[in-house]
Amino acid sequence: MPLESSIVKSIITALRKIPHSVVWKNHGSQYTRVGVPDISFFVDGRTFFLEVKQPGKQLSAIQADMFRRLRCAGAKVDVVHSKKEAMDLVGLYIYD
Repeated sequence: MPLESSIVKSIITALRKIPHSVVWKNHGSQYTRVGVPDISFFVDGRTFFLEVKQPGKQLSAIQADMFRRLRCAGAKVDVVHSKKEAMDLVGLYIYD
């Protein structure tokens, strides 16, 4: 099973190839908000937050609450388990 960090890296590398977009990894530290998804991605006026999980892993209660808050603010927020899943998800929204 691939490490979460390698999945995140492959997703960010792929998202950076999308023209006119911005992507970054949200690093957890004492200065960041708890529960923020791993990846922030912006394209065509849309905001995406992607939480990367290994298969079988679940969101914490704090992450689930942050998902709800981000969705209420109009962001697309989802859990992904692979680069393909992330690209399919972003593609669905971009070409929606």
